[in-house]
Amino acid sequence: MIEKFSLEAVGRSAAAINPGKLDWLNSQYIKKIELDDLVQRVQPFIEAKGYSNIDPDLLRKAILSFRERVKTLVEMADLSEFYFCEEIAYDEKAVGKFLNRETLSMFNQIITSLSKEAVLGKEKAHQLIQQLAETRGEPLVKIAQPIRVALTGRTVSPPIDEVMEVLGKNEVIKRLEKAIRKIG
Repeated sequence: MIEKFSLEAVGRSAAAINPGKLDWLNSQYIKKIELDDLVQRVQPFIEAKGYSNIDPDLLRKAILSFRERVKTLVEMADLSEFYFCEEIAYDEKAVGKFLNRETLSMFNQIITSLSKEAVLGKEKAHQLIQQLAETRGEPLVKIAQPIRVALTGRTVSPPIDEVMEVLGKNEVIKRLEKAIRKIG
């Protein structure tokens, strides 16, 4: 070691850590880790937020929906919280913009359509939103954003069809009904 080491090769500036690079590296690890291992690693962060009796299937689906989008386990726990909470905390700006009288009939249409379905999968949820947009003659985003706010309380989430699949038919209907009460 002494033969290979020389002070001349040591840089004069202090060593620097690049947090952005560390986050990127961590996100790559999260994407590649086995799902069961990832669930075990995220669970303590979610439990620290007060969610201890989570359905294991819901937890797995929630983690899968954020796996490609997060940099850290803390971020995953923070962003996925809407899946586990009993009461949605609405972003008031989002409520003002997306939960209004115009969305009441749309939410009622969705509830009616969902009531006829046995199971709500991602494809069926996408089909439902697409069909509603075509029927109403509106762009998809004008349908998806109010639904996103009703289900998550915010304007940013995984794709709304994924969110609907993870939450399941009954929970989606329950949250849409709550949004209707919030508007009314």
